[in-house]
Amino acid sequence: LGALEGGLPNKIMTSLVSALDNAGLSPTWTEDISRSIWQKLLINIAINPICAISGVRNGALLENDLWEQSQELLEESLSVARASGIDISNSEMQDLLIEVVDSTSENRCSMLQDLMAGRKTEIDSLCGYVIMMGEGLGIPTPLNSMLMALVKGVEMSSQRD
Repeated sequence: LGALEGGLPNKIMTSLVSALDNAGLSPTWTEDISRSIWQKLLINIAINPICAISGVRNGALLENDLWEQSQELLEESLSVARASGIDISNSEMQDLLIEVVDSTSENRCSMLQDLMAGRKTEIDSLCGYVIMMGEGLGIPTPLNSMLMALVKGVEMSSQRD
């Protein structure tokens, strides 16, 4: 949890954090919520479209070919995050990605589950957001564009069946 303008929590937010903690949800407060949101976006972009199109569980990303694609996508997306004023290093994001992939290695990502069930995915909110931000900042995002088109193609195919 965090405030868009940053800083410490006010009384209302402190009460919310306390209530969530008492409910067993273990919330944390960050003074830089924009950075935390970008981190989550970047992790989802590095995992979801590649696993969804490949039809594999998250752990398969650690295989060389898929890992290389994930890293290139992460780098492209990181360039947009940095141009947006977010201070995140490649090594920090790679470490976080390895941690998430390792801890969720047996999971099927939500995008893959959506495709398997014939549902619309969140690709517009992931790659689509980075594409839009990149356009506004003059940063090309060809990998995000390609993956968005491929996921949308699979969406159309599965919705027709």
